[in-house]
Amino acid sequence: MAIIPVSPKYPSSSNFLRFAYVTPCRAQYSSKPFSKFQVCFTVSANNFKNQRKYNSRFRIESLRMSGSTATEISLQRGTAKIFSGEDGSTLGTLESTFMSPKAMNADVLFFGEVHVDGVAHDIEQIVLEGLHRTMSTSRHIVLSLEFFETDVQLIMDEYLAGLISEEQFIKLSRAPANYEEAYRALIQFAKDNSIPVIAANAPRRYVSLIRRVGRDGMKTALLPPAQALLPPMPVEAASKSYEQKFNSIMAAIRGGQSGADSKAVEAKPLVPPSMIDAQNLWDATMAFSLASVFRNFDADCQKGLRPLVFHVCGTFHVENRLGIPEHLVRYAPQLQICSIVCTPDPGMKFRKDLHMNAADFVILTQPNEEAQ
Repeated sequence: MAIIPVSPKYPSSSNFLRFAYVTPCRAQYSSKPFSKFQVCFTVSANNFKNQRKYNSRFRIESLRMSGSTATEISLQRGTAKIFSGEDGSTLGTLESTFMSPKAMNADVLFFGEVHVDGVAHDIEQIVLEGLHRTMSTSRHIVLSLEFFETDVQLIMDEYLAGLISEEQFIKLSRAPANYEEAYRALIQFAKDNSIPVIAANAPRRYVSLIRRVGRDGMKTALLPPAQALLPPMPVEAASKSYEQKFNSIMAAIRGGQSGADSKAVEAKPLVPPSMIDAQNLWDATMAFSLASVFRNFDADCQKGLRPLVFHVCGTFHVENRLGIPEHLVRYAPQLQICSIVCTPDPGMKFRKDLHMNAADFVILTQPNEEAQ
């Protein structure tokens, strides 16, 4: 097996190397950042051979190629395919996705995931590291997460600053149960590279409160200090499209009505308005948290660079530009957004009825057997 360079240039300032493993039946493309995992490669060009070793913490991506068209991305915990959400066409590498004009010109890059999808977590790491590597000199990279609530922002900041231990951080921030395998790497990379992390979501106690007092009752129910943790009350009501989608999903979960058409669901909603209000508060709060990055731009951003916020959340919050994007348009209409939706799919086949216009980019994943 020979290993030949894809690019003739390996800038010493870059911590990435691109090379291709070539066998008679398959070619694999790979990008690896160097830190702890040892990588050995051989360069063969113009009868020149050179062997080097580097440290790499993460296996970034390798693309199984058929002819000259890359169709399947092989990752640590499984495989994935990338599609255009606009027309379903197959796209190439992850790097070409987050380096596309749509993503590079965005103010907010949404990444919608299924929370138990390990392949999605691999991809999130790739995207964050890639954004930092390629754009940190021209944009102020910010990581934003659904899984931490606004009332633990100080704890997040203290951990990133090295003032508290990771054990304290996990306990005090109420980190999700799958923090270790799903989100720890993101936060550690942010910590190591001085990337701010936004605890973006509404505290659960206020989500419970809105179910009791209703959307219109929140303004008088909240104590003044609590109002700083949430968007201005009352938040805008959920859109009809969002409400209909939520009812359709609940129909599928409860069974027996999963095939109900939109008119039937609209005529007979399955969930009470208070439940819609609660879901809507999560989206509004995350949108307000994202908008706040740009409101505080002059005071907080390093070197005056324009922010690019990478927000990771569940797919429902961003699919079809419903949920968070709807509220973000109200809080900061000038912002440009780009969305990625990543969902498990055994055949990794793009379906127009499910995936068309779900996002700018749709990634379908399939876990390795050992990861299932």
